[in-house]
Amino acid sequence: MRAQHALKNILLLLLALLYITLLPDTSSAAPILPSSHLIPEPEPSLAAGIHPSPHFPYPFSDYGTSRPPTVHSPSSRYHRLIKISWIYVSSPETSPTQPETHYVDFWVDPLTTHVPDAVSAVCISSEFHQFCGGDAGLEIIQTYALHTLSDLFNPRTSLTRLFDRLSAYLEATLNGSSNRYLKTSDATSAEFVMYQNLEISSILVGTTCNSEPGFKHARPGCASPVDLHSKSIGACPFGALDELSGTPDGFKVYPSDHTCSNPTPNTRLSPQQYLVAGQRMTSSSHNNHGIALFYLTIEPYAVDPEKQSDKALFVALSNLASALGAVGEEELMALAFYAALAQPGADPSDNLSDVIKFITHVPPVNPVHTAIYRENWVEDVESLISTIKGGRNSWPFTAAKIRDPVSQIGQTLFHLSHQGSDDRQIMEVLSRLYDSAVVPPSPLPPPPPPPSPQKAKVRVAFVSTLLYDHSIGKMMVQVMRALDSSKFEIVVVGTNYPQYTASPSLPPPSSPDAVISHALKHVMASAPLPFDLSEAAKVLSSLNADIIIYPDIGMSPLTYFLSRLRISNIQTVWWGHPITTGLSTIDYYFGLDYELDHAGEQYEEQLIRFEYINTAPFASVPDGPEITDPLEYFGIQLQQLQQQQPQINCEKTHVYMVLGRLFKIHTSFERIMFKILEEDVCGVIVLITEKQANWNNQVHNRIESHFQEYTETWPPNAKSASNILGRIRYVSYWNYVRILAHADTILDTYPYGGCLTAQEGLSNGKVVITLPSTYVRGRFAGKILEQMGVPHIIATDEADYVRKAVKVASDGAFREALKNDIREGWENNIHRDEEVAEEWGEAFFQIFQSIHHK
Repeated sequence: MRAQHALKNILLLLLALLYITLLPDTSSAAPILPSSHLIPEPEPSLAAGIHPSPHFPYPFSDYGTSRPPTVHSPSSRYHRLIKISWIYVSSPETSPTQPETHYVDFWVDPLTTHVPDAVSAVCISSEFHQFCGGDAGLEIIQTYALHTLSDLFNPRTSLTRLFDRLSAYLEATLNGSSNRYLKTSDATSAEFVMYQNLEISSILVGTTCNSEPGFKHARPGCASPVDLHSKSIGACPFGALDELSGTPDGFKVYPSDHTCSNPTPNTRLSPQQYLVAGQRMTSSSHNNHGIALFYLTIEPYAVDPEKQSDKALFVALSNLASALGAVGEEELMALAFYAALAQPGADPSDNLSDVIKFITHVPPVNPVHTAIYRENWVEDVESLISTIKGGRNSWPFTAAKIRDPVSQIGQTLFHLSHQGSDDRQIMEVLSRLYDSAVVPPSPLPPPPPPPSPQKAKVRVAFVSTLLYDHSIGKMMVQVMRALDSSKFEIVVVGTNYPQYTASPSLPPPSSPDAVISHALKHVMASAPLPFDLSEAAKVLSSLNADIIIYPDIGMSPLTYFLSRLRISNIQTVWWGHPITTGLSTIDYYFGLDYELDHAGEQYEEQLIRFEYINTAPFASVPDGPEITDPLEYFGIQLQQLQQQQPQINCEKTHVYMVLGRLFKIHTSFERIMFKILEEDVCGVIVLITEKQANWNNQVHNRIESHFQEYTETWPPNAKSASNILGRIRYVSYWNYVRILAHADTILDTYPYGGCLTAQEGLSNGKVVITLPSTYVRGRFAGKILEQMGVPHIIATDEADYVRKAVKVASDGAFREALKNDIREGWENNIHRDEEVAEEWGEAFFQIFQSIHHK
C-alpha cells in the first residue's frame, strides 16, 4: 500500500489516494453506543427489498448521500442528520387491485435525539400514522434506523468514509478548482495560494534533505529560522514548526533558499510527529497545512485494516474536525467528528467535548438563513443539556464531566456576533450548557470581603491574552496610562507579561513588544497569564483585585472560561468583543452612550454607557508608488464600465474600499454593494482577502448566489451589461494599503461594523460611510464620526448609505471638502485618552462604592 503513495507528482498522489478501494469492516470493535443500541443485522428479506405483505413498510436509512431539502442553513445540525425513510404499499378498499405506494422521509439528529423515540413520534403523528404498518412495522423501522447508527459509528467505516472525502478535498484544494475568487483578485492573492499549495504538497509528498526529514518553505523572505519563527503567524507557516526542529521527535524546517543535496520524496514521519506538527500549525491558524498533517496522521489507520485505533488517532480526528470547522468545511467537519466519536477507548470526557464542539459550532462565514440557523442552534443545545442531565438518550459521554475546557473545547462563539442578531439568548444557553458539562477547577478561596469604602486605592486587574501589540492592547494601554495613579493600583495579567512589581529603585523590565513595554511603565504589578485554567485562576486570585476588567471575553477560550469563575467581588467586561457574555459572574458591561435606548435588554450584565470611545494611534499610509491606476491593477477595461450607460465617461475609476474582514460581510451589506455598483457604473468595490482561502471562496460563492436572487427580475441583458460581479474585486492583505491610497470612499460593513478599520481609513484622510445598526458592534464608526464632529456622513438607512457613498466617490469637490473636515476632526477631536480614562475611573469608583450598599 505504501508504494502507491511514492509518487513524485502530488496531484497523481492524491488521485491514487482518492481511488484506493477501502472496504468497510463490520467486524471491528463495537461502536460508541449504549448497549440498547446494539442491534442484530436486518432480515435478509427486508434487506433485499421483499415486502412480507402489501401493508408492511420497507424502511431504509443513510447518512451523507443527500441533505434535507427544507434545511437551508449550513450549520453543524445540517450535516449531523441521518435520513430515515420507508416505502409503504397499501391496497385501498375502493381499488384493491391497484396498490398505492407512499414514500416517507424524516431526519433525525443522533446526538441530541433518542432515535427509537423519534421514530415512534413520527409514526404516531397524524400525518404518517397510517404508513408505519402498526407495531410490527414500527419495530422494523426502528431496527433499520439503529442499524444506520451502527454503521455511522463503526470505527472502520467512519474512518474510511472520512479518508476518502478528505483525499478529494485536498485534491480540489491543490488543483485550484475551488479557488474561483482568484478570477477577480490581484496577482498577490494568487501567489499566496500558490505558495500555500506548494507547502501542502511538500507536506503530503514528504521530503528528506541530507538524510534529515522535514519541510521546506516555499515563500521568499523566509530564508532563516529567525524569519520562520517571527513570521509564523503571517507569511511563513512553517515557522510554527521551528520550535519542534532538532528535538528527538522533531524534524527540520528548511528555509526557502535551502538546496537539498539529495532530496528523497515520500519520506514518512510517525503519526505522532504529524499530529504534533498539525496542532502547531492550527494553533497559528494555518488550518489547511494542519489538515494535511492530520490527514497523514490518520492515513496509516485508514489504509491498514490491521492497525488498531489509539489515542493519537482519536486526538488527530478531533483536531482535524476543529480545523475543518475553522475553515468552514461543515460536511467534512461532521464526518471527522463522527469518526472521532466512533473510535473505541477514548475518554468519555473527550467524547463529550467533541459533541459540544460539534453541536455549538458557528460557521466562520455568515449563513444565508441566519434565523433558521440560530433557532436550530438553541433547540439542539437545549436538547444536549437535557441529554447531559440524564435524558433518555444515555450516551456514554453523559456520565462524564469536562475538567480542562480550555484545551478540551478550545473554542468560543467568536463568529456568532457577525450574524447581526441579538445574541443574549444564545450566550445564556451556552453558559447553561457549560454549567452542566464543565467541572470548575479545584476550589478557589472565595473573593475577599469587600474592603472599606475608605480604602486609599482601588486595585484594578486588566486580564486578557491580547494585551500586546494588538488592537485590544493598543487601546487598553492608553487607559492604563491615563488612569489616576493616586486613586488606582493597576495590575495587568496577560500573555508574555513578566512577574513584576513596581519599585522606585528598579526600572520596569523591557519587552520586544512595544505595547507590553509601555504598559509596564504605568502599572503597579504584572503577572503572566498561564494557559492552564486552574493555574490562571490561582494567579488572578492571588492578586486580591477589587475589580477585574476583561476587555475581550469571547476572543479567547482561556479568558471566557476564566471569567466564568467568581474571583473578585466586581467583574466587568469591555466591548473588545462586542456582545454580552451571558454570564452571571460578569457584573457590568462597559458600553457606549451611542447605543440605542433599549440596549440594556441585549446584555446579561448591567450596561454602563460611556460618552467617549477608545481609540488607538494610527500613522497615515503614504501613497504607494507601485500602483498608479487601480483599474489597470485589476485588469478591468474601460469599456466594461461603460457597457450599461455608454454616455458615462469613465476616465476615472471610483474605488470603494471595504476594510472590514470578509467574515463580517453580511447579505444585507452585499445588497448595499450591488446597489452602489448599479448606481455607479464607473465604480469598483475592493474587498480584502483572508489568509483562509476557504473563507474567500465561501464569501465569493455566496455573493454570486445572492446576486442571482437580486437580479431575478432584471431584463436578460441587463445583468451581464452591468458587470456588477466583475466590479467586485479582491486584493491581498499584503497589498491593501496600496489600494487604500487611491480609495475614494471607505465602506463600513453592516450590520457588524468596524472600529479599528474605521479609524484606519479616517487616519488616512478617507471618507468613511457608515450605517449604524441595532447593536453596539455596528455603531462604532458612527460614534467615531460623531466624536470627530462630522456626523453628517452617517447614513440613516440603506438608500441613504448608497446615495452618500456614490456622491462622495463621484463628486471630487464634495469629497475634498469632507476630507478637510475629517483631517481636522482626526487631529483635534478623535483621541480623548484623558476623557476616556476619567470616565473609566469614575465608573470603577462608583461600582466599588456600590458593593457596600448591596
